[in-house]
Amino acid sequence: MKVLKENSSTRLKKALFGDITGKISTFALLTAENPLGKEISAEENNKRTKRLKWYCKKLGIQYVPVEGSFGNIEHSLMLFNLAQKDAEFLAKSFEQLSFFFGKTSNVIGTDDRNTSSTIAYYATDDGGKTYVLKEKSDRIKDEKDAEDFFSRHGDFKFSINMDIFNEEFVPMKDERSIDDSLTVKGRAIYRGMKY
Repeated sequence: MKVLKENSSTRLKKALFGDITGKISTFALLTAENPLGKEISAEENNKRTKRLKWYCKKLGIQYVPVEGSFGNIEHSLMLFNLAQKDAEFLAKSFEQLSFFFGKTSNVIGTDDRNTSSTIAYYATDDGGKTYVLKEKSDRIKDEKDAEDFFSRHGDFKFSINMDIFNEEFVPMKDERSIDDSLTVKGRAIYRGMKY
């Protein structure tokens, strides 16, 4: 597996705000912690996170650790260049209620942190058997002063603005990414070509 020759903050921002190099085409944000929303011990969460990292290495998926604060601290990974069904497989394998999946563009977002990437929010209502697209957004908000409800990598705090996290939302039609039709091996080869 080739390693992207840039630091992890740069990769994360390219995924969120656009990558003119074309090295990052898709990304997912998910955690292995607190299966199906049930809080478990820090020790068990650490084991689950280590296992998720092991899966990513085995599948050739590069990632950046991300910490989130949503009433409590939770550790996630931003994964690069994977198919939506790979992200769904990992979310299902680690019994997660939801995950984000995004597609980057080759255009950098504007200075006010408008992204050129499209980010989809998938969630399960049946205990992790199926995931349904709930909403799409292209709005990332800089949360440098936030004390809760943000994600962070290093000094960079952000949130993905979606109506679903407010009072009312309109469900979206499910769409799959272009490379979902490839086999697991084909998707691994595709990732290798992107790096």
